[in-house]
Amino acid sequence: MKSNKEIFYKARDRRTSQFEANTSLFERPIKLFIGDDVSDNEIGQVFLFALLNMLCRVHRRITLVVSPQVAIANRYSNNESLEIALVALAKSIDPFIQISVLTFASSLPVENELVVGAGLKVPNDLACYFGWQGGRAEVSNVAVAAGDSRLDLMGAATASCLAAATLFRFLHDTFIFIPRRLNLVERSEGDKAGKLSVVGPVDVGNVHLIGAGAVAHGLLYWLREIGITGNWEIADGDLAEIHNTNRCMGMVASDAGWPDGIQSREVGLNKAIVASRLIGASPHPFWYDQSPLLNRDRPDLLIPLANGRSIRSAVAGRGFPIILHATTSINWTAELHRHIAGKDECIACRFPEALPDFECSSGPADPTARAVASKVNGYEELSDDAALPFLSATAGLMLAISLLQIASDQPFIRGRENHWVLHLMMGQNLVRPSIRINPDCSHLAPAGFRRWIHSSAPARFDFLDEWTG
Repeated sequence: MKSNKEIFYKARDRRTSQFEANTSLFERPIKLFIGDDVSDNEIGQVFLFALLNMLCRVHRRITLVVSPQVAIANRYSNNESLEIALVALAKSIDPFIQISVLTFASSLPVENELVVGAGLKVPNDLACYFGWQGGRAEVSNVAVAAGDSRLDLMGAATASCLAAATLFRFLHDTFIFIPRRLNLVERSEGDKAGKLSVVGPVDVGNVHLIGAGAVAHGLLYWLREIGITGNWEIADGDLAEIHNTNRCMGMVASDAGWPDGIQSREVGLNKAIVASRLIGASPHPFWYDQSPLLNRDRPDLLIPLANGRSIRSAVAGRGFPIILHATTSINWTAELHRHIAGKDECIACRFPEALPDFECSSGPADPTARAVASKVNGYEELSDDAALPFLSATAGLMLAISLLQIASDQPFIRGRENHWVLHLMMGQNLVRPSIRINPDCSHLAPAGFRRWIHSSAPARFDFLDEWTG
């Protein structure tokens, strides 16, 4: 008879196993040294809590070594103790996780333990180190400084995603570690990655968010950290399931109907309700085409993060001046998409329903192992929505940063590039921009009709529509 722990992991990790068929590797112990320069300030704790959030959705044995001088906890926790707050977060995500928060590390070696550090005040000779300055994150073979001002928030957030991706890749003996620098504000890497950053809050007016899955959770998680104004409404008719918790940063086991890691008779909560908690948004537990949002005033911004029910085709024809969204793909990528009406390829052209260009949030993580399947109810199953927590978190972060860059004088808007791909296989190259156009688009409403829509119900970003130029 299987234990509760075995049942939980089989159900929770059935999507993750498509990325790594050998789930025993998830038991490899990880030890993370947190320097005082990281743990004793708000920005460092953003990094720490986000990284732990992602790690607990895959890895099952984690040790954190934090200075005993640190007493403050994350501002979103009710716990005064940092140690209690970290353990509570880990246990809410994975009730069976082996999590330890120590003030000093034992000198006794642990077999096959992966030991890494964040900040400057950590031991030497670790497998790798994480740090950040401004908007730039760094993964290095030597200790790296960690900034502690609001201008360093984007770097800390990016560093948490890079760290989670790197630690997952270390599960493979064939992984060759290469030091990295990445700035998602500049969308640059390596020697070209500067320290340019941006600060919140995000202010894009009234927003309709379609879909409350993994990328939406990534977006909302980072918006909570960055700060946000305006009215946000979220529509999703789906219910949380335990396998969703492997990649949704705002979702815990009890949300999916597994309190204490044991499946209850109650179904999971509605996804829109779960996601809305992150920023205090208004949830609508309906599919978008059946939701009250269709009868609301035209929003300033619509963000489609759902793939089903022909959402993309429906959205493309509604005359929005700009659509921003993000996806993950079968090849370990997190992707940011811009669609300015009359200038860029529309969302339906980029994601045609018959022969999709991309398979959002789908497929096995190892492109060489596409036949890997997970057994569900006795049958081999290849899911079309598998993803890893750092893929969804990075896609959400890229989208959150773009919301701070919607202005005609910003390179993000002014430039011709409209599709950015971040490769998290941690190979030679990380960032690849491209220009996607389709002059034969049949989905976008004619310029005259868009002009009529905008004049009838003006919204904040109408000036971006190409016909206004």
